[in-house]
Amino acid sequence: MTGRWKRMTALVLAAALSLPGAVPAAAAENGVNQPFNGWSEEENGWYYYQQGAPATGWLQLGQTWYYLGQDGVMQTGWQTVGGQTYYFKDWGGMAAGWLEIDGSWYYFKDWGGMATGWLELADGWYYLDADGKMATGTRLIGGKNYGFDASGRWDGTEKAVTGLQALLNSVALEPKGTVSPALDARVNAFIDAHLSDSMDTYTKVKTVFDYMIENYTYDNSAINITSDETLLSLYLSGAMTEFYAYSILESERGVCNDYSAAFAVILRKLGLETRLVEGIAYTTDGSGSGHAWAEVNLGGTWYLFDPQIEQNIAERDGYVHYYRFGVTMESIPGRYDTYGYWDFAE
Repeated sequence: MTGRWKRMTALVLAAALSLPGAVPAAAAENGVNQPFNGWSEEENGWYYYQQGAPATGWLQLGQTWYYLGQDGVMQTGWQTVGGQTYYFKDWGGMAAGWLEIDGSWYYFKDWGGMATGWLELADGWYYLDADGKMATGTRLIGGKNYGFDASGRWDGTEKAVTGLQALLNSVALEPKGTVSPALDARVNAFIDAHLSDSMDTYTKVKTVFDYMIENYTYDNSAINITSDETLLSLYLSGAMTEFYAYSILESERGVCNDYSAAFAVILRKLGLETRLVEGIAYTTDGSGSGHAWAEVNLGGTWYLFDPQIEQNIAERDGYVHYYRFGVTMESIPGRYDTYGYWDFAE
């Protein structure tokens, strides 16, 4: 081979090794080709080479574990391996111990598997839901209420479920949608955003009630029914319960009809038999005005839920007292007169 051809060959090799993603199969050391070992960032991700070939499966480097797919690409984020759930950080390292992910805390055992259920650590007991999220506040577990502080540690409380909570949790749920796909989408979006499968029925109902009190604004301004195709369609079809529910789920503003209609359609979607009631609500001085509220059938007895009146009461001292949360008419005599019930469109 002439010197000219040797020079051209060297230039081609140098150009190939300088291309992005190019991985040398061997490296020259003292004039002898050696198999390439180490990390290489390529078009599809990071690879780890051993003796010139990409590694696959589990890989331990020092004290850190990595997992590489069948194609050799380093894995990140949530992964299921051998029936176990793992989490790999952005740089590929396997998570172990506590880790906050998207605003929720998870615990990964020393070998990397995500913990669920009761977890005993040196500083106390914790509870992780089926999806791995750490429990806080009050949680129904095995038919009892347990309390967890803000750090997730069990505070030692353990109480039997009684009263309204027991009633709501004992109901056989039969979820029902509405005649409006657009309204159903709004309801589903609310449920996805604010409720979780780990909540018992009581907690779900209370969460819906609390959200309306804390986030809805009483506003008796006229609704522009032509501003939204769904609003106009529901109004023209006479589906007024659905009309009111859709309006406030979209705007978070409305009056008693809207609050209670939205509460009713959400609870029906959760599977509770719920109706919208119209009548008169009375104040402590005996004056009354037209009003609407929701009622839920629990074991043959109808229980009143009135988020809008409860909001009025809470505005006096800044506390939600739940005076209108799951009570019977007999327990609050002289507060309501019932005139009729609003139907749900079929």
